[in-house]
Amino acid sequence: MEATEKIRFLMELGKNYFNFLSNHKYFNENISKDIIDSIKNITEKLQNKKYTVAVIAAMKAGKSTTFNALLGKDILPNESAACTIGVTEIYHNNESTNIVEKHFKNGKKTVIQSTDNQLLSEVFLNDIRETRKSKDAEEINKYVTKQPIISLNNEKYSNLVENFVLIDTPGPNEATDGAFDTQKLKEITYYQLRNADAIIFIFDYSRYKEETNAELLKAIFAGREDIKKDNEKIFFVVNKIDMRTSKDKTKEGILNDVKELIIKQTENIITNPQVLPLSALMAVYGREIIFNTISNSAKEDCKKRYGSLFTTKKIIDGEEYDITPKPESYAEKLIEMSDIFELENKAILQTFKKSSQKIVSNAYEYFLNSLNGVIKNINASKEMQNKSIDEIDKNISISKEKVKKLKETTENITVKINSKIDDYNKKIKNLIDTLENNVVQKVDLILNNQKNIENSTSQEYLENIQKNLFTQLKSSVENEIIRKQDELIRVIMMMQFSVNQMLSLEFKLLSKKANDLIKDNFDIPIETEQFIPIELNFLNVEESINIESKVGEFSSNVSDSDKINSTIKGVAAGAVAGSVFGPIGTLIGGILGGLMGYNSSDGEKVSKVITYSIDLTEKKKELKESYKKHTETVKTKLEEEILKINKNIEEKISKDVENFISSINNQLDNLKRDYEQNRNQKEFYLNELNSLIKQSEFFKNELLKINGENNE
Repeated sequence: MEATEKIRFLMELGKNYFNFLSNHKYFNENISKDIIDSIKNITEKLQNKKYTVAVIAAMKAGKSTTFNALLGKDILPNESAACTIGVTEIYHNNESTNIVEKHFKNGKKTVIQSTDNQLLSEVFLNDIRETRKSKDAEEINKYVTKQPIISLNNEKYSNLVENFVLIDTPGPNEATDGAFDTQKLKEITYYQLRNADAIIFIFDYSRYKEETNAELLKAIFAGREDIKKDNEKIFFVVNKIDMRTSKDKTKEGILNDVKELIIKQTENIITNPQVLPLSALMAVYGREIIFNTISNSAKEDCKKRYGSLFTTKKIIDGEEYDITPKPESYAEKLIEMSDIFELENKAILQTFKKSSQKIVSNAYEYFLNSLNGVIKNINASKEMQNKSIDEIDKNISISKEKVKKLKETTENITVKINSKIDDYNKKIKNLIDTLENNVVQKVDLILNNQKNIENSTSQEYLENIQKNLFTQLKSSVENEIIRKQDELIRVIMMMQFSVNQMLSLEFKLLSKKANDLIKDNFDIPIETEQFIPIELNFLNVEESINIESKVGEFSSNVSDSDKINSTIKGVAAGAVAGSVFGPIGTLIGGILGGLMGYNSSDGEKVSKVITYSIDLTEKKKELKESYKKHTETVKTKLEEEILKINKNIEEKISKDVENFISSINNQLDNLKRDYEQNRNQKEFYLNELNSLIKQSEFFKNELLKINGENNE
């Protein structure tokens, strides 16, 4: 049984199991409502599980074309300028839709819709063009559309993958317009690396050796030990590989070159990169021809680009002719040659299967524990009917006392957990401390490379020196904050995962102790493992550590301390122009000197040259102090959030222990109450309990079928 079939099976079983528990008086009286509701929650998670594959690329690597190839039609806009403003989420849908929703940060949304005269991709592109010109670019949260993802548009995946999402992320170097926030784009990239099920990183074959790709790889991965565990989910794609010529290396040689580039630029963080070839445009044309959605101009372009690959020679009346078939005849071959199938299989289908299997395993384990607990609970009620009321009172009282003492042993749990948390807190403190140190070093380096006093004949040049200095500092500091923020989130997520594992183990040991205590004293098969909390998420780390990285804008307007001063000097106009433009410049300079110059003491005609100077000494001190204060503020906020997380963990553990012991006591009380209510109709009640056991065992056997373990 495949993972997708298991999900469908578990969803149906979960719904029926929940109805079975929630609609029967016995379970409503003897089982916690939280436990029953958790069955519903697990079932809903099976149905609503979101699978995400995010695509990252340097600008114009063919990202939009790759998306369109995966969709089999033009949806995402594609032009020479950067097209991506915010994240675009493409949800799988069995049928194509003609709208894109535009979501704003304030919660509002508008609809972009195709018309009789314009395709959806054209309307979408026009909206992006207009948005780029307006202030709306800063207010965009995301774009959302529903379209068939071809590799998932198969019967066995239907109705299970509505929440499979392809995510188009703004490239980290797409922010060439002042309206765009480069830091936000990097935050998006880091977020997807942390949270997406898979990442597709696209290179342009014709430009894969360019510095932009090297810088992008280094900026995202280099020095990031915490990203090593993500290697398996990252796929590197060399797009436009059909542009190879006979002079170039083989396909395998190029892929090996890219592997070496990745290993080098990531500083061995990615040691065995998964590099795949792709000809996205070839796949788009092939699929559009088959789906009959290709335009006439695109079909002509397809024939021009790829027709020669299928041209044959034919002799007619002794003459040799080149025969180029219509694109319709080689559309399927184009798709095959594009290597799109390998990308779809590894980055989409395998990602879906792996993520599906993980959620299946979690749901299976919880359903099985729950059913075992329910069956033992019913059997405990049966055993109670064979005891006297005095015996029950005495044994419940003793059991409660023993269970109460279990709380004392939970101090050991807290000690173990705190020890683990302390180890992580040392890493966290080191990250926060290095943030401050790194910012100071980066600011010092940039400021030391800038001279205190600059002179120029151009006032604009000096003003640009100031602007560039502010831009460098701002970008460098914000980059460092975002990077450290991402590392912190990862460390804290690892801490939560580690603490969760420890707590799960400790609660299982605690549950066994409780069962043994009750059994030794009561001889009743109570299953306390059903009371173990299934979710131990202590805080939304993504939100709590999302500290503002922006350091504010420093005005480039000059102040008294760094104002641009001017002096007038007499310089021979011809000499100045000649030194810059050569002999022709000397001639032009002489003419200009005659028009605008004046006579010097020896009668030589000279021009008035204004030399500007700027003293940045005080401004540099001011900038250094400002960035230092901002970093200290960020550091303080991060430390405060870490304290909150630690406190939340401590409170969560304490609360879960209290609930665990309380649930055991409540079950003992319920058993007694149940006994008293039904002892006068013992025979009827035992028949009812036997019926419930039979139904519960039916659910258990159905569940075991998933792994071929049913007892029938």
